[in-house]
Amino acid sequence: MGRRGILICAGYFYGIPFPLEEEDLIIAVDGGFRYCQEEGISPSLILGDLDSLRESSLENSASASYNIFSENPKEKAEFLSESSFQGIPLKQLPVVKNDTDLLAAIKLCLEEGIREIHIFGALEGRRFDHSLAALQSLAYLTEQGARGYLYGKEELITAIQDGSLHFPKGMEGTCSVFSYSEEARGVEEKGLLYQVHKGCLKNNFPIGVSNAFTGEEAEISVEKGMLFVSYGIENLTCKPRCPLL
Repeated sequence: MGRRGILICAGYFYGIPFPLEEEDLIIAVDGGFRYCQEEGISPSLILGDLDSLRESSLENSASASYNIFSENPKEKAEFLSESSFQGIPLKQLPVVKNDTDLLAAIKLCLEEGIREIHIFGALEGRRFDHSLAALQSLAYLTEQGARGYLYGKEELITAIQDGSLHFPKGMEGTCSVFSYSEEARGVEEKGLLYQVHKGCLKNNFPIGVSNAFTGEEAEISVEKGMLFVSYGIENLTCKPRCPLL
């Protein structure tokens, strides 16, 4: 199993339901740094335009150097070694930009060769548009061949494109499947309460909501298109890593 990206954003944060590992790349995405401080998590990097950290000590700290990464790998390395806050590398992004802070963090993970990304604090915040942006960011990293997980209070969301997702025995609760593509063709849902064979899901009809695990092995697959799949976080308790990896 490869290195993981752990992204902690500024939305509602409910903790991390699995142990962190030494090799994890932990990124405090803007105001997510507060959660790191509260939870005693030492991030590998602080990244963002800092708009949600304006009231923190970070803004008034003389030790923080605000710069943007250069595309040159050498200059990037020099920046990371020189720009820091409390000894943590700091990357400030411009406020006016195309990428959200979360998407910038995802791209950094992908640049580092990381293909497993867990995202916290990006759902259920004060602004629903940020949750929608997080879902689009999940779709982006899926298109890049990575596997991503968005964590809410009781559920997490992952995505598959032209592929399959296997669930081991013992999974409980609901499992919902939605098409992110205009159409998702050749959809299979095996081992769940409601079976689907060679189905076609569309992004304007939520027929895949509220399926359920039966305790048996299950599999969701799609021949063409992208699916969002949500299920309960309780399935991760007592498991050292996500059971789907």
